[in-house]
Formats: sequence, C-alpha cells, structure tokens
Amino acid sequence: MDLELTEQQSLLRESAGRICGSVGRSTDTRATANDAAGIDKRAFGAIAGAGFLGLLVPDKQGGAGLGAVELSLLLTEAGRHLVVAPLAQQIATARALAKSSNTDLRARWLAHVLTGQTILLPALNGKAAGYVSAGAQPLAHLQGNEIKITGTQPFIVSSIGCDAFMVAASSRGGETYICILERSTPGVSIRSGATIDGSQAEDLLLENVAVPANSVLAAGDPAGALLCEQRDILNLATSAELLGLSETAHQIACEHIKLRKQFGRPLGSYQVLQHRSVDSFVAIELLRSLVWHVADAIDNDRYHPAMGAALKVKAVRTAFAVTRSTMQMLGAIGYTAEHLIGLLHRRALLLSVLFGSEAGQRAEFARLTGLLEPFEATTEAHQ
Repeated sequence: MDLELTEQQSLLRESAGRICGSVGRSTDTRATANDAAGIDKRAFGAIAGAGFLGLLVPDKQGGAGLGAVELSLLLTEAGRHLVVAPLAQQIATARALAKSSNTDLRARWLAHVLTGQTILLPALNGKAAGYVSAGAQPLAHLQGNEIKITGTQPFIVSSIGCDAFMVAASSRGGETYICILERSTPGVSIRSGATIDGSQAEDLLLENVAVPANSVLAAGDPAGALLCEQRDILNLATSAELLGLSETAHQIACEHIKLRKQFGRPLGSYQVLQHRSVDSFVAIELLRSLVWHVADAIDNDRYHPAMGAALKVKAVRTAFAVTRSTMQMLGAIGYTAEHLIGLLHRRALLLSVLFGSEAGQRAEFARLTGLLEPFEATTEAHQ
C-alpha cells in the first residue's frame, strides 16, 4: 500500500502527538503509578475532549467517521508518549454501540461514551471472542424476559473506576450474547490487582446476573460478528501502541550512544552498537509497514482475521527486542524503576498479553490459516 498520509491524516497525527505529548508520561518518569481510580483521567479526559473516542463512529451518530488507519495513528502516538488510559477499549465499545440495532441502548450510552463521561470497557476474553488459549465465556441462559449470566471474565485492564462493562456470554446451545452491565448490577463482583506497569486490572465475577432485554447489545450471529470485529480493532490498536513505544525506546538508545562516551570515544562510534541500533530501526519500520497494511486492509474490505493475529505477534516481538536492546545499551541505569525505558518495557509486557498473548495469537493464526497448532507441529517434527 501507499504509505503517504493524506492531509487529514497528517493533521490528525500532529494533533494526537501534541495532545498525547502534553499528557503522557514520557516527559515525567516519576509519574509511574496511576491515580486511585486506576486510570490516568487527565490523559483520558484530554483525548476524549479532542473527539478521538469517536474515531470509528459515523459522523451522523456524533463520531468522526474515520477508519482503522486513523486509529493506528492515534494509538501509535499514545504509545510513543506513554499514555496509560483505555483509549483502544473505549473506542472499540463506542464502535459496538454505534452498530447495535438496540436503539434504546445506543441512545442511553453512546453520547456519554463518546465524551468520556462514561467509561465502558470490553470484557470479551474467551473462545467465543477468538482467543483460543483462553477459557470459556460466562454461561448465559434465558429465564423469562431476562438473560441470566454466571461466570468470570478475567483481566480487564484499567477498569478500576470504570462505569460499566460490555460482557460476552454464551448459552449451552452456542448462542452468543453481548450485554452492557453496570458496575453496580446485583450479582456483579470485582477481584482487582495491580499490573506490571502500575495500572490496575480486574476480574469480573458474575453470579446469576439478571440482564433485561434492553441491555442486550447483540445476540446470535450479529453478536458473533461483533465479537470478531472487536477482536480485530483491539489487536490493531494494541499493536500500534507497541509500535509507538518501540519508537521511543529506540530514540532513547540513539540519544544515549550519541552523547555517552567510553574510553574517550562516543558509544555510537562502536560498530557493534551501530549494528544493534540499525537492527532495531529495521524491525520498527517493518512493524510500521505491517500496521499500516493491516489497517488499510480493514478499511478497504481486504482483511482476513489471521492478519490481526500475525500483527500482534510481530508487534510483541519487536517491542521486546527494542526495549531489551535499549536497556542493555544504557547499562545499569536502564534497569532502574524510574528510567523511562523501564516504564516502556513494563508497558510492553502488559500489552503483550492484553487481548491475547503471543502464544495465543500464534495458535489463532494457525487455526485461521489451517496450519497445525505450534505444539502439534513440534510433536510431529520429533516423531
């Protein structure tokens, strides 16, 4: 694809970079922990105020009516400036609300989600959402005019302080439901804990939760299609964020070897460090090209779900390689808790397992492309 940005896309990237740069943590490495709500609300509010939460919502519904390329530009800037806020999650749920045929539910939630007044996060882990390495979805069964849901949705990041969850559940007959559950709904309980990057995550525990018909976002085949779209959006957004933080990590390494001297010579004059820097640069550019290719495929109906799984695997590997290489170049200071590279590496660790780990994504790629599962292929090779 042509990597040339349109004027509108260039302006969006500049605006996103300016806003994320003003509220991100890349300029304040001592701000390592979130506030008591578990979300960097200053950053979240600034980005919501610029209208970015409606990127994927049609303009007639109050959004920007843009696409996956613009989403990738925004999340790359968020990653570059270390913005710790559930931007991808909120953008994805806004998109789901906009597409719902439940007009009452859309009218009740969408406007508040777009402005950031309400934080609505997806709780969509599990096999029904395409995460083959995850457990089953919570169980749903019909009881009169209500759906009763029991089960667990694990590892919902940046959820402390959120107002509601978009929950997926499946019946014994295989029927899929997507519902909006408020935090205060009877039968909903929370198990929370800190994550490696200092943010917060929760397990959503559901015990015979009654969901009225007017809180069901989608059911049946439309719900399954919506789950797949959510998975694809979140894979792209997470990969773009990993691209952005990789860029910042590489920039730190380049600045260090330009300025730091050893035995009277700049570190950058040593060929081994030059080669290592070039390796990081090439890996980042390859990842950037893949992010753009996948985003363009989504926008132009050329997308295959296996592309998203492959992208996430590539993004994780690139981010780990670049951040670890930079930490080694910096020496002991790179391993201190306060240094920016440490924050970037810990953020990469969190994003690597968010919405499907590398191993899970590889298994998903194998399933979608008809290849053997990695374990099966290894076993067969030894026989």
